[in-house]
Amino acid sequence: MKKTLFAIALAMIATAGSAQVFLGGGLGLSSSKYKDADHSSTSFNLSPEAGYVLDDVWSFGLPISLDFSKTATDKAWDREGTTTWSIAPYARYTFFKSGIISCFVDGILGFSGVTDSDTNVSLAVAPGIAVSVTDNISLVTRLGSLGWNNQYGNGSYIGLNANATISSLAVYYTF
Repeated sequence: MKKTLFAIALAMIATAGSAQVFLGGGLGLSSSKYKDADHSSTSFNLSPEAGYVLDDVWSFGLPISLDFSKTATDKAWDREGTTTWSIAPYARYTFFKSGIISCFVDGILGFSGVTDSDTNVSLAVAPGIAVSVTDNISLVTRLGSLGWNNQYGNGSYIGLNANATISSLAVYYTF
């Protein structure tokens, strides 16, 4: 029994010794003005992220996102605005690596909500690409997703978001 516990502890120490921590995230700012409507909207997104690279294949991360948006009409600004939050821990499996390019799939368990509203729960898989700019800096993007979303009070949805647009772009610094 002691040998088994010692072997497990040694394996955990060896794994932790080769692992790396990364920090990163993204910022977003958008503004829209509609020609045929009497309103415009502005939103700001802050999405910090921390993670742990276990080896060349597996990593784990915890992104937190806050999105603040306001809408204006010709008459006045919506003084309340909307704040949306999300926490979406993921396990990342890197299945291809060539030079500075890596391709991966994230398995995501997400929790999100809007100010003074119920929490939504989601499960998704999202493919993505990472480009290593330097040994420590990477640009990472997800390209759509396939998943399930349970919006409390509004039902459950299964959806595929498969398009050519980038759904997120982040910069990582790996220690």
